Amino acid sequence: RGAFKFRITMLYPNGLWDTELKPLRLLVKDLIEKKYGVGTQPPTGFYLPFKDGNLSLSKKTSEPYEGFVDSKVVNAASDYKRPVVDGGNADKGIKPQEIIDPSEIYAGCYCKASVNAYLWDNVGGQGVSIGFLALQKVKDGKPFSAFADAAEDFEPITSELLDTNKEALFVAGGVETGNKVQPKLLDQI
Repeated sequence: RGAFKFRITMLYPNGLWDTELKPLRLLVKDLIEKKYGVGTQPPTGFYLPFKDGNLSLSKKTSEPYEGFVDSKVVNAASDYKRPVVDGGNADKGIKPQEIIDPSEIYAGCYCKASVNAYLWDNVGGQGVSIGFLALQKVKDGKPFSAFADAAEDFEPITSELLDTNKEALFVAGGVETGNKVQPKLLDQI
């Protein structure tokens, strides 16, 4: 399956399994039947793109990720940057426009995705994956809690810290150690 540069995670409430997800499910089923025959099960360990959100657990909390409960999870990926557009405005004859600001797309917003399905077979196994072709933002939603809460992450600044001439504190992918920040080493992550 390799490392992809661009990935989306699509969440569908379980009630949409037989409606919104049906076309994609039928496409996946058709690919499997063309490869293995109608009514034949694929081999043990065959990768399917549909996951149970209740079983997608955070390594940190061992709880399902926010927004994943009672949902089907479908990941789609591409090696290349794909078009991402807004909804346009059909009433005013405005076509969808490219979204330039990456903060417009976030975990929790509502989108429509253009995807395809494909079979793969390599040393790591066999399966069906979903390719990501394009994305259209439909509307804003409640952001999932993937962002840090700065008020919780930091203590109030003391006058002692303000009066010091020590090197500036800078946290960017680092681990705070006293008044200095050390870069994270891969073997410590």
